[in-house]
Amino acid sequence: DIQSELRQKAEEILEALRALPAFEDLQDQISVTVGPEGMRIQLNEASESSFFASGKADLSGRGGDAIRAIGRVLSTLPYHIALEGHTDSKPYGGAVGYTNWELSADRANSARRLLTESGVDAVRIDAIRGYADTRPSFPDAPLDPRNRRIEILVLNPALREAGLPTPVGS
Repeated sequence: DIQSELRQKAEEILEALRALPAFEDLQDQISVTVGPEGMRIQLNEASESSFFASGKADLSGRGGDAIRAIGRVLSTLPYHIALEGHTDSKPYGGAVGYTNWELSADRANSARRLLTESGVDAVRIDAIRGYADTRPSFPDAPLDPRNRRIEILVLNPALREAGLPTPVGS
């Protein structure tokens, strides 16, 4: 049963994350859920950047540690994975022509690189999606830092086999 297997892997991911030195500081920013679409691992930022350097796609030390721990567990699953990047509504103030669209996609891509370095077979990566601020977790608070997040979706293979669309957004 795919759901049971994903629930077991979700527990393994949480165990791997609990073993990280920074987990106590990050635990309220990480959620792992299993539903009909598969497993969703969500890494939300806090008021101070936790997983990424502020306004950049570079993973912080503890962000990299979390992604690597997740990757080691996901490397044992055969299912496809989609990665999604999200920002808050604060306009990106960096380079001209570089917006929250690029930042959200670049963050998802940074997470992809670390997942594959941690053992996830690159052929299992199904999609990299950058949503900018179009799908906030907290729509009534568009500047809430928790809207800045990375989501790793382990896709239920039954959806792919049935030709159903894979899930998008939360």
